[in-house]
Amino acid sequence: MNDLNLRVAALKLCAHPKRFAEMRGALVPLPPKWSNSQVDYVLKFAAATNCAKQMSIVKQIYEEPQAFGFLADVLFVCPLKHPVRGVVTRLFSNSECTKRGKTTHTKEILLSALRAALRYLAMSINNSTVHADFLNDVFVSVSACLHNFPFGRDALAQEIYCFIPLVPKALRLYWTTISEQGAELSPTRRNEFYLYIQNLLRFHVNFMTEYKFQLVVERCQQLRFIDEVAECVARNVDTPWDVRAIAGLSIGHNARLFNDFDEYLTKCQELNDFNELPIKAASLLVLQKSDYASRSAQALDILKRVLDQVKGSASITNFLVYLSKHLHTYSKSLAFIQLQDRAQIMYCLILAMLMRFSLEHISSSVESIRHMCANMLHQVLQHANAAGQTNIIGQVYAQFERHRMPLPSVCLMLQQLVEVMGTKSVLQNCPSIFDKMFPAYLGLEDSVNSLFKCMMTVAHREEESKDWLNVWCTALIKAAQPCDDRLAAIERLIKAAVQLEPDVLPEMLKQRNLPFSTKLAALLTARRHGQHRLVKSLMAEHIEQISAALIGVDDNTRLLALCFVVETPRLSEPYTRFELDSIISYLQNNVNNPSAHMRQIGHGLMQKAVKRLEHNLAQQIKETTIVSEDHMLINFLNTLLNMLALNLFPTANYGRRWLSMRILRDCIEMLERLGLPWLERMPPQTLPFVDHCLRDSYEHNKLQAAHLLAKLQKCSRHQPAEMMELLLSARPPDSATGAYQLQVYCKAAEVDTPLPDTLELPKHHPRYYAVLQLCLQHLRDGVVLAQTDLTLAAKTNPLYGLLFASRHLLQQLELKQLAEDILWRQYVDQLLHLCITISDIVLPVVGSESPEGHLPGDRPTEVEDPKLESKQELDTLSIVPQLVLLCAWRSIKEISLLMGELVQRAPLQQERKQHYLLSQEQVAIIGEQFLLLLADIKHRGAFEQAYVGFSLLCRRFWHSDEPALNQLPPVWLDEAMQLVVGDGGKDLCATRRSAGMPYMLQALICTELKLGTHHTFSKSMSLLLDVCERRGPGPDAAVARSHAMNIMRALFRCSELAELVGEFVGRGIMCALESLVAVEWAERNSATLMLSALMVRIFGVERARTDVGELHVRNRMTGRIFFTRYPQLFDYFHAGLKQAAEAQQTSGGQTVQLEATLQLLSRLYPSSMEGAESSLNLSEFVPFLQQIACVHDNTTRYRASQVLANFVNATTAIKRIRRIAMVFKVLNFKHKKHGTLPKNLNKLHGITLQLMELYRIARWQDVRLISTTMYMLSLAAIKIYEHNMFIFNAILNVLIAIMQDAQDGKYFGVALLNALLVIHELDHEAVYKRCELHAISPKFYVLFGLHLQRLTQKPANLLETMQKLLVLPENLPSTLEQLKIDLWLYVLIQQSNGCSKTRGLIESYEVKHFQFDPDVMLYYKSLSPAQRLALAAQLRESDDVQQHVMKLAAVVERGPRWAPGMAGRVYALLAMLNKLELTTKQLLERGGFDAEPGVVICITRHIMQSGMRQQYQPLWLPLIRYALHIAAPKKKSYLRYRAAQLLDRLTVHVQQVLYSDDADIIGNYIRLVLQLLVDESELVRNYTSEMVSSCMGLYLAGDLALGDVSTVSLLPMAAEKFFLQHMLDGLQRYKTNGSFLIAIFNLIVEPFVSSELLANRTVDEDSSKAQNGDDDAEVFDKQELNLYCEGLRVVSHVAKSFKIAFANNRELTIALNALEKLCSYNGFGDQPIPPRIIS
Repeated sequence: MNDLNLRVAALKLCAHPKRFAEMRGALVPLPPKWSNSQVDYVLKFAAATNCAKQMSIVKQIYEEPQAFGFLADVLFVCPLKHPVRGVVTRLFSNSECTKRGKTTHTKEILLSALRAALRYLAMSINNSTVHADFLNDVFVSVSACLHNFPFGRDALAQEIYCFIPLVPKALRLYWTTISEQGAELSPTRRNEFYLYIQNLLRFHVNFMTEYKFQLVVERCQQLRFIDEVAECVARNVDTPWDVRAIAGLSIGHNARLFNDFDEYLTKCQELNDFNELPIKAASLLVLQKSDYASRSAQALDILKRVLDQVKGSASITNFLVYLSKHLHTYSKSLAFIQLQDRAQIMYCLILAMLMRFSLEHISSSVESIRHMCANMLHQVLQHANAAGQTNIIGQVYAQFERHRMPLPSVCLMLQQLVEVMGTKSVLQNCPSIFDKMFPAYLGLEDSVNSLFKCMMTVAHREEESKDWLNVWCTALIKAAQPCDDRLAAIERLIKAAVQLEPDVLPEMLKQRNLPFSTKLAALLTARRHGQHRLVKSLMAEHIEQISAALIGVDDNTRLLALCFVVETPRLSEPYTRFELDSIISYLQNNVNNPSAHMRQIGHGLMQKAVKRLEHNLAQQIKETTIVSEDHMLINFLNTLLNMLALNLFPTANYGRRWLSMRILRDCIEMLERLGLPWLERMPPQTLPFVDHCLRDSYEHNKLQAAHLLAKLQKCSRHQPAEMMELLLSARPPDSATGAYQLQVYCKAAEVDTPLPDTLELPKHHPRYYAVLQLCLQHLRDGVVLAQTDLTLAAKTNPLYGLLFASRHLLQQLELKQLAEDILWRQYVDQLLHLCITISDIVLPVVGSESPEGHLPGDRPTEVEDPKLESKQELDTLSIVPQLVLLCAWRSIKEISLLMGELVQRAPLQQERKQHYLLSQEQVAIIGEQFLLLLADIKHRGAFEQAYVGFSLLCRRFWHSDEPALNQLPPVWLDEAMQLVVGDGGKDLCATRRSAGMPYMLQALICTELKLGTHHTFSKSMSLLLDVCERRGPGPDAAVARSHAMNIMRALFRCSELAELVGEFVGRGIMCALESLVAVEWAERNSATLMLSALMVRIFGVERARTDVGELHVRNRMTGRIFFTRYPQLFDYFHAGLKQAAEAQQTSGGQTVQLEATLQLLSRLYPSSMEGAESSLNLSEFVPFLQQIACVHDNTTRYRASQVLANFVNATTAIKRIRRIAMVFKVLNFKHKKHGTLPKNLNKLHGITLQLMELYRIARWQDVRLISTTMYMLSLAAIKIYEHNMFIFNAILNVLIAIMQDAQDGKYFGVALLNALLVIHELDHEAVYKRCELHAISPKFYVLFGLHLQRLTQKPANLLETMQKLLVLPENLPSTLEQLKIDLWLYVLIQQSNGCSKTRGLIESYEVKHFQFDPDVMLYYKSLSPAQRLALAAQLRESDDVQQHVMKLAAVVERGPRWAPGMAGRVYALLAMLNKLELTTKQLLERGGFDAEPGVVICITRHIMQSGMRQQYQPLWLPLIRYALHIAAPKKKSYLRYRAAQLLDRLTVHVQQVLYSDDADIIGNYIRLVLQLLVDESELVRNYTSEMVSSCMGLYLAGDLALGDVSTVSLLPMAAEKFFLQHMLDGLQRYKTNGSFLIAIFNLIVEPFVSSELLANRTVDEDSSKAQNGDDDAEVFDKQELNLYCEGLRVVSHVAKSFKIAFANNRELTIALNALEKLCSYNGFGDQPIPPRIIS
């Protein structure tokens, strides 16, 4: 938002507010005086095609003295902020004169040129026919001489009398236009004239200030005429406050100039009208310091009268904004005034009054007012302190002690005090800051944090170090508590303290209760601020904590610990053993982290670690020449390489491979730079593991693997036949694998299987050539097959794999070398020929109207069996079209990218006459082919990739110096534009958003931007907008508009164009809105899509909405900013809403155009500056919205009411509510007298909707008004009930909203309560039937009753009234059944910790999962604490509720009557009641899909309440299996989280598990823990990990194991080791029972491996037979269900742990060794095992 404010500020200074976006890059026009000149430098300037060239020419012609006059004229025709103006301004300066000749470039000559230019400007505007816009441009340009332009200031000083007569003349012209043509002027045009007046008067004030000692009064007499007009401007209510303020200043400066200042001040004192306040207030700014000796009493009187106006106008925000800015400026003018006696008293009273104003409004909700008042207070305190006025300062202290201000305002006030008076003085006068404020709010409120930091910083300058530490450091230590919301903010303050004082760090590290993350943050801050030695000396005491933090569950702490270990002030800092071990520990436990954020930061830190290791090794080599293999660094390196290589095992997850391969590559490159051997350091498994990574699903992992393989292997073992088979596969991942294998094959020094030597090979890259020729041969075969039968080719040789491989291999080559060889040129020619042929074959598929179901032709199949025939037809219909489309669009993709990359990288004939790779004819063919593809393709994937290739081609052509190439894109663009307007002789795609045509133009336009120009873009947008704005009749014109809008939609969405599209957004919105009411559907559809793109461009991508559905603040914008950017839209919306408001009485409905306009306006809200800087106020739309809110269309009424409420403030809302209350009062009176209702019920409904939205703004600010309104609405509701259910619903919704905000019924009189009770006593069943008849949910009526009973009944009676409403009635609507369950469940969940039976059962996650009705949450929020407690207690203890819920549990089921999830809610409600009659066994039998969330809560409660006593022994296995069932990867994350909670309760009795002697119980329990530790959800993993790390050792061994309980929560990876270690220690009683242990092992690893590995095979069995088993065995499918789990890693870890724990059990060892032979992950032996894919 700050950036937007800056942009608006720049606009205010700009002479061209409507053209600000384009002016900075536009060409500077030739000055009119030189338009017909034939002078060389003028012609050069006129011939410049862009802004950069103009700047260059200006610098050149500056060397010619005769051109100074021309440059001076150019200066004044340049817009402000234009780069050319900046260059000319710098050239006309003393510094440039001194660099050149003393005779040719002197100040006098340059001033003469500027003076002549100024005189010419004055003559040009001294004409009655001059246009107002040009007049403004001249004055703005001339006034710029007074700002940072010394030569201009001096020149204007000598020519100012030329402009003085023109100022009143121009002012009179502007004001006359506004006053006489006010009704005819559009709002935007009127606002421009106000801006012109402001610019003109600012020029007047500036030159009066600048030349006040040089002006001759006699020559300035015409300035007197300014006063009359300026007074009219200042008094006019519609004039923006900023303009009125500058008008008042003009009057004051004139009075001082003409020596009428005394009369002027006297007159200002007498002005009392509110509209005259700008004149009165301006007199304070005109006062000079010397005036206060004699005029201080008058100044005080004027100030007092000005501030008196605030009392009656405090609700006018823009007035307060103006006045706070004005008084802030005035406060700055009061510095350094020395007075005596009475004048000094007056001066002090002025300061006191300013201080009072600032304290009154420092609490304002408007940010600009708040900060202006804070700055004003700072100024006043400084002046008072300098004058020794302690009583004024004492008032601020007194204000603090009154405790009447909001906390942020108090902190802002105290911050000003601290900066002026110092911390010590403030604490002496306000001791409660430390006693109450900081303990309660430090870390929770940003304002308190800022105050603390300010006071701490100032105190550091005032106090001794020891005293400072005792006060400030102690306060921070007390506030920094673990697991506290305030910890992050406290850590920031601690960092600031560490920067201030080195002694803070040792003090922090001594604190045992301080979170270690805080200590780490302090250590890092100290190290980064030059306290390295201190940090190093303190680090030894915290080594264990750092090690624990590296494997802790907290992400931030882990990264801080690694950062602390890795980062040092010097890269050459020697590693310690601890640091090296820490890096290994981090990688072992973090390398598989699925978080992209953690992965990226971790990789960056590891790169720093490798860089530091390189410096360490280089230092060792320098010192010893040869580094011993036993050296600490070499041992670390060997360990690191071994770990990284083994991390690439076949089932490794994406994160592990991503990070391991990148760090491994960094290490290898480091060793190569150091000249150290590395290949022999790699484990033998490296090569097969890296080779297997070529089959990874992610292409960038394939890329890393290919780079590593090129370094790892000298001889490639890949078989050409197998690679070709992969390239011919119909699966794109297989073809990518084949291509990367070919890359490795070509780069290898040697190959096991060379290609047949049957070709003549070139001298450059012969193996690449041979492989590409082999691909080319298969391509030819595929083309021949595709020409006869594309369907068969799509199955057997789909072409795209071979094309991808060809493109990929060509990317590895330097094409400039290939251009020297005739064989390579021939190959490229053959490849391009095949590409064109393939494109022609598949184009009918991707170019058809429906590519997804297109078949190239009928293929008659002779089938005898009719059943088989039907199957084949089904196969054709379901699979073959997909195969054909896949073949077609991916072939187009590869062809497009191949041609684009060739043009981008290859030498072209047009640029090189010899040794070129692409001839002129080939380039032309490629260009035409791209145009054909983008014009004809309908399939999105195909034309998107064609766009990428075409962009590469366009970029090469735009950047080429050869005219034959760089002139092609403009030609293509013109041709494309002809197609758009329908003159190209070819029809574009009428559907699919014009298919590839928008992409074609986007490529042509965006690639030009790299040249630094955007002429093509501006030209194209203007043409496209012209097409849309012409609104020609007929279908052809509609089609052209559709194509134009589809293209503009693509351009508006394009991120490359950034702010360039801004100047066309306004016209784009108008075009889209106009086309929404077009006759043709295609045009309406295109307009909708373009409007959607524009909404995203203006307001950003939509963020999450609030709980009540309101837009995020970042998706909204103030009307001031919006209409400053797009001013033409104000007139457009104004006219549109006015027309809709006037036509609504007769038109009978809304249009889509009006609805879209309201949608856009709903994102705007009033600015606090509205009416201060601009007259384009949102309030101007309010009268129209009031009428539109009463139209016939229901949706429009709702939307208009919302927009109306957005555009008004609380004061206006209260006024409007008062009018609406009067409407209902009249309605009740007429009905009572005549028995009739208004005929226009739509209007009545619209008024009611307005009332609802207005109340949300006003709330209970006016208690009497709201009470009266409720009474009128209640009476009206009874009268309307029989006539219109919709209005009855709307009225009750208003009443509900009002009652929700009332905590009790003290504002509800007897008459009002009686009226409300009458509504409640209506026949409920009849109300429900009428609701059903009108398709209205009856929920509103029940909510009304609930709120009424809440306000009138005692807490003890709430449940009884609920039962009457929601339990006793029969055949209650299903909506109300759900409301009842939601309400009871939500109340009990919120009060769950208040009952011993449910304490700890429910967490905040439950509320998120059940997604409670917002009305239920609002009802609970409106309950008083006593009502909440009473209602929850009644629900828990009520037998009626118990029976009713049990009855619901018996009948609830998924179906049309019951909403999804109702069964789960009912069982969850059962769990919250005191009596849970269903047993665990019964609950296990009832667990269905819909009921599981509630059933698991019931089961958890049983276990919490009763524990696992002896009688529960038979339920151990069912419970664990149930937990495994809901913990399955396919279940929702909530259920898996609930499974972890159930496991937590079961783990309390883990010793019973171990002593159960049941392998099923033990194995399934361990399996459950491991399965949850590798769950996809981080929440589930971390919960289980915390349970394991904090409880496992304690539960297994009782009090003896207290030392084994982890002090920090471990990462899931570390928790696995911790858990298995303790569990297997507990299983030692079974160490001799091999079959028992094998059964446990099989149960544990079952979800992680294929079933064939669990057959207990021995070493002697034929493992090859097992390896060739069925690959379709059931496995833990990580690709679909769990991307985090690494099945074989878990198996390996479990197997290792079993072998270590039961090393003497021969039977177990034999079984595990057999598994080892079959397992594709090397975890046990030293021999490399070729990996295979576990399905």
